[in-house]
Amino acid sequence: MIVLDPMTFDVRIGRPPTDVFAFLVLWERQWEWQEGVVETRFLTPARLGVGTTARKVRRMKGGEESFDITIVAFDPAAWSWEEEIVSGGLRGSREKWRVEPDGAGSRVVAEIEMRASGFLSLAKDAIRESVEHAMLVGLEKLKRKLEGTA
Repeated sequence: MIVLDPMTFDVRIGRPPTDVFAFLVLWERQWEWQEGVVETRFLTPARLGVGTTARKVRRMKGGEESFDITIVAFDPAAWSWEEEIVSGGLRGSREKWRVEPDGAGSRVVAEIEMRASGFLSLAKDAIRESVEHAMLVGLEKLKRKLEGTA
């Protein structure tokens, strides 16, 4: 297994944090803004909280890949959660999401810690480039969607 250096991404959105957080936790709508996401389907009851698990299907080079994600921390009062990939070659990877007030709007911050095993561990640079691209494109789509400029 390899562990990539942590990555942090952020975007400023001209909407209140409560609105932004409310949209972000609609996992079944991630396909609308997350680059490459085809579907997110709950495997546990659809109420988001610690222990909620969902299967995410993502379009990748060479086809589609699915993996399961579990919420390991959830604090709606702080507009934050943490999720962990629990299946597949990226098992153990984590994303921490939070929404912060930023003037009259919000700042969305995603901190990503990627782990790769099996054949994926041979593609460290490609994984990093893929994550960076997906996050930059996805956060820009999120901004446009929530600001009504999509």
